[in-house]
Amino acid sequence: MKIANMQENNEEKLLFKPKNSKYVRRPNVNTELQRILKKEFDITDISTHSLRHTFGTRCIESGMAPVVVQRLMGHKDIGVTLDTYTTVFDKFKEREIDKVNQYYLNENLIGNNLLNEKNKEIDIENEK
Repeated sequence: MKIANMQENNEEKLLFKPKNSKYVRRPNVNTELQRILKKEFDITDISTHSLRHTFGTRCIESGMAPVVVQRLMGHKDIGVTLDTYTTVFDKFKEREIDKVNQYYLNENLIGNNLLNEKNKEIDIENEK
């Protein structure tokens, strides 16, 4: 089944709507997506789910608030969002800690030696 592009006049405002049916099934969208990506870009192993996860990851990396990501992704519980993107949040956390460390250094609030010792303590705690 060939999937048509978004149709202006479809009542449901669906992104994908087959010509002879009310709704398109997810496997059909994935099959068509994979066919197009393989043919046009020689890309394989992509699904709508991987695109969704990439979108969520990029939202977090851009600094979007977790509660906004939760709502965009349709997660009923913020815990699902936080658990799903834990590794991204960890990288984000490290970047934010670096900002604080840089602030301490720029304002001469703490010496380099003490700051390095604090970072070692944080690394040891993160390994546990």
